[in-house]
Order: sequence, then structure tokens, then C-alpha cells
Amino acid sequence: MTERRHAAGASRIARLAPLRFGLTNILMVAFIAALIKGGYFVWLSVASIVLISVVGDEIHGDDTELPANQSHWFCDANLYATLPLIIASTVIYLHYLTSRDPLGLIADLADLGINFAAAPSLSSSGPLIGATLGVGIFYALAANTVGHELVHRSRNPIAVGVGRVLLAFTFNAAFAIYHVPVHHRHAATLADPITARRGESLYAYARRTIAARFRCAFEREGRRLRRRGVSIWSWHNRMLRGELWSVAIMASAMAVAGLPGLAGFIVAAAIGEMLFLAIDYAQHYGLVRAEGAPFAARHAWDCYRGLSNALHYNLPRHSDHHQNAGKEFWRLNATSEAPLLPYGYEAMALIAFVPPLWHRLMRPQLVDWDRRLASDDERGLVHARGWAIEPVPSSGQARDRAA
Repeated sequence: MTERRHAAGASRIARLAPLRFGLTNILMVAFIAALIKGGYFVWLSVASIVLISVVGDEIHGDDTELPANQSHWFCDANLYATLPLIIASTVIYLHYLTSRDPLGLIADLADLGINFAAAPSLSSSGPLIGATLGVGIFYALAANTVGHELVHRSRNPIAVGVGRVLLAFTFNAAFAIYHVPVHHRHAATLADPITARRGESLYAYARRTIAARFRCAFEREGRRLRRRGVSIWSWHNRMLRGELWSVAIMASAMAVAGLPGLAGFIVAAAIGEMLFLAIDYAQHYGLVRAEGAPFAARHAWDCYRGLSNALHYNLPRHSDHHQNAGKEFWRLNATSEAPLLPYGYEAMALIAFVPPLWHRLMRPQLVDWDRRLASDDERGLVHARGWAIEPVPSSGQARDRAA
């Protein structure tokens, strides 16, 4: 039954393949419309996003095919449309945090016959909480995901520049510096600060990795600039420039909506950062690779849920992305050699916020990886680090032991 359901879901998704990579932006436009409408429409939009990305993802099932006749211009257009949509959602959201009309937005919309019913909404906490959560979701789902894709295009300065600005909405300037040379080189090893250790909770991971990636990026920039004979405290420091983008966004938020605007933006950015960290956490959780050994498909958790891949621009086809970092996202393939996450990306991200549930879910996955996919050297590392996991006994085995 499950196989038939997933196969039927894959067939439905395949028919929509040419449009799938517009789904995130379609949802963002709908969310912006809900922000303008205000009231319960805000929560209805947020609930719809969660239902589509979690429940809808499981109903539709897996899709391991490449999109048929995918237009490259359509894929790129959706990537570059993300920044203006993120800016628009942020600006409209900031109007929930002020009783003024500092940009004349309400008046301009009224001239177009559009009533910005949400403004001012400071007295109504329900829509404000929903708006903050929704903006944070899109900072993770759209800004960070697209920022990741664009900073990989290192030979295209426009792409990299747009990617850096998108990452600045979650104070993630370090990402563009460490991700390719550090994470892609050392993924699934202890030398990679982004690989989640076996048994590590999401919260411990967040504390460790936020500090580690900042330190790693700053040190790399320092070494690069010293080789060029340039001061680390100069405009040539990409880390500092990235942080200045975040400062500029915070200053803009404060100019539009004062201290409430600044606080609201920081909260939304923190939500977005934690949600994206949950995805980072899941991508290599508990996997092991000897330093210097080649990266193989088994060193990343893949996910072939159709909606997860549509919403995240094929990022869940993570093993192929690591093995072919220069591939455009629409060309990434599925493989039978990668371990699979049990659920879609959004579902796994939410589960990660409940560590006991996460560890219970991932324990048998790691047991299977140790037995079936790990090399002898990797099994040795697992045991040497005290990470070995004994299989969870079945109910029948448990009764036998009890007897």
C-alpha cells in the first residue's frame, strides 16, 4: 500500500515537473498576500505552508527522476526572484510593528485599491506572532536555501553577491566562506564543524556549530588576506562585508519600525537560522568518514520526497551535491548508494527540535548504516569514539530475554 501510494505520488509530481521549482516562490507570494490581508489569513498561510511541506510531502511520496525538459532560465529566474520577495515580505512584516506608514506603503497600496488591513497591528498579537513565524520560515526555506545554491556559483560574482545578501538575513555571512572549502572537503569527519556528531542534540549542535563556523570563516579570511599582504580589518575581508549586510538590514528594520522593528527582525532571523540549522543537522547526522578518504554517497543522508526537493531546490539530493558540487540543482540525481532519511526535510527538521524523538527515530538508521554501508575503517572509528549502537531488540526478542 505504501509503495503504491508513493509511486502514485511520484507520478503526480512528475507531471508538474516543469513548474516544481517555482513552488517556494508561489508560497512566498501567497504569504505576502496574507500579510497584506491580515487577521486569520496570516495564520492560515503559515498553517498551509507547514501542511504542504510536512503532510503533503509524505502523501505525495518519493520522486527519484530528473525533471523532464526543465527550462534552465525558469530555474535561475526563481533563484533570483527570491531576494526581492524576501525584501518585500520583510518590509510588509515590519509594518506590523509600527503604527506609522514610514515608507508610504499603506497609502500606495490604497491608491491601487488594496486595503492593507493588517496595519497597524501592534494591538493584535495573534497575527503578529504568525507573521514573525512565517517570515522566519521563509528566511530558512527560501533565503538560506537559495543563498546556498548561489554561493556555489563561485565564477559568477552576481550570483555570489545575491547569495551573500540572502544569507545576511540570518546573520550567516560565514556560510559563504567556509561552506565549499571546509564543509565540502571535510563533511562527515571531525574536521567539519557542520557535521552533527552521533548522539548530539540539535541544541548542542547549534551552540557548537554557530561559534565554530564563525571562527573557521574568520580564520580562513585572515590567512587569505595575510597571503595577499592586506589588513584583515579592511573592506577586502569578505566576512566583515557579509556582517555589514546584516547590520544594514537591522538598521533598515529600525528605520522603518524603530526598536520593535529591530527586535522583530532579530526574532524572525533567529527562527530562520534555527530551522536551517535543523536541516544542516540532519544532512550528515552521525555519519563517519576517515579524514582524507574520498567522499562517497554513503556520507550524506539523502531524501527523495518530491515536495522536499521542489521546495529546497533539490538540496535533499545531498550526496550527489557533495560529489558534484558544481552541478546546477536541477541536474542533481538520486542514487541507491546513499542512506535515506525516514521522512521529508521539513518533517525531519521539526523532529530534530525534540531530541528524544530524533534519537529514537535515527537509532535504527545508524545501526543499518554501520552494518550495511560503513567501511571497515569507518566501523573502527565508530567503535573508537564510543559511538557504536547496538540494535534495538524486537518485541519478540525482548520477551525471549525476559523469559
